[in-house]
Amino acid sequence: LMPVVRESGTILSFDGSSQYYPFLLGLRRDLTEFFSALSNGNFSFPMVNFGFIFGADTITSEVTMYLPFLPIYAFSVLVPYELIGSFIAFSIIFILYLVGLSFWNLCRYFGKNMLWAGFLSAFYAFCGNMFYTAIWNPQFLAMYIAFPFMIIGIDKILHDKSGLALTLSVAWLGLNGFSYLVYTLPFAGLFALLRLLHVKKEKRLFN
Repeated sequence: LMPVVRESGTILSFDGSSQYYPFLLGLRRDLTEFFSALSNGNFSFPMVNFGFIFGADTITSEVTMYLPFLPIYAFSVLVPYELIGSFIAFSIIFILYLVGLSFWNLCRYFGKNMLWAGFLSAFYAFCGNMFYTAIWNPQFLAMYIAFPFMIIGIDKILHDKSGLALTLSVAWLGLNGFSYLVYTLPFAGLFALLRLLHVKKEKRLFN
């Protein structure tokens, strides 16, 4: 990652500086004010963050849109203001690690050994498209984290096992944004169709 050095610290270009940086600054300020007021017996939370893009409702943007994707953002309250940019860079690296970990879990589910699972997950997580997407808008990587678990959930359902992985991955992805489901579900549906045909063929062979 090649961060861009600005007056406010080391921050990433694209949405890193225009969206995530003001978001984390606002989240840090709002959480600090909230816990400070709560310690004094005053339960209040700011409803609007005018420093975020063109102004946004804090409940919608901070609490329900960004925190479900990466709860680690809440730890921005512990990060000094001048290090928020570095915190963004760290969170992007952490997100890429989660992308690789989810695909590693998919490889292991389908019986790949540790070496192949590690190689394929590294290839999946650190390709050029992932780096570009992570730096441009890290939240888009939610699709790449959830999709392997959706595949696992679909395969388990087709083998008459628990569909919890599919339910949780779809619910979590929906919390991050309806558009992510629009992008992801057609591919999940295509996999389900092809896998169903394969499973039926397997059952015919063994019967």
